[in-house]
Amino acid sequence: MISLSKQQRGFTLIEMLVVLVITSLTASLLVSGLESTWRNFEKLGARNLKTTAAQLPKIWFTQSVESMVLRHPNTSMFSGNATDLSFSTLTPPDMPGPGVYKLHWRLRADGNRTALLYRHDTEETYTSLGYVDGSGVFEYLTSQGWQRAYSPSNGRIPEAIRIQSNNQEWVMALPIRPTDAEMPAELRAFGKYEF
Repeated sequence: MISLSKQQRGFTLIEMLVVLVITSLTASLLVSGLESTWRNFEKLGARNLKTTAAQLPKIWFTQSVESMVLRHPNTSMFSGNATDLSFSTLTPPDMPGPGVYKLHWRLRADGNRTALLYRHDTEETYTSLGYVDGSGVFEYLTSQGWQRAYSPSNGRIPEAIRIQSNNQEWVMALPIRPTDAEMPAELRAFGKYEF
């Protein structure tokens, strides 16, 4: 008969049970911790989504103004007053495709807030993008300061455009492209500039 020494013996039943209990407790704590972490990620994602949706009107307005383009140095492609704004841009909201688009922005009173709407030149109706709290108006920065109407006699565009609401700036955007149309050298020689 072969006798086993104490060093060669296996685990006792009690030792195995203790290991199994510790393993199950660790696993249950790990699962509950992961579950709590995923719930927190979901809450954070929902909060970020709400914040992004609230910022979307400002982002689209800013991007469209930043990429405003001039089409002709002697003909104004821009007009704006306190409630309506029209210009050509490379990045209109909802990006229908590459190109230059004539874009129309409008502020319309809606109770104690103002709706921000837009439309492309090819569309009949305006699309509501969001709301400005209070009474919103467009303002245009020129060499004379902020004005509520801007209709240049040349191809110049304003230095900045903002939406004011109850005497507070809701959003401000600056055109990235030059505000003056470039005059080609051949214009003086031929007296005519056509596209």
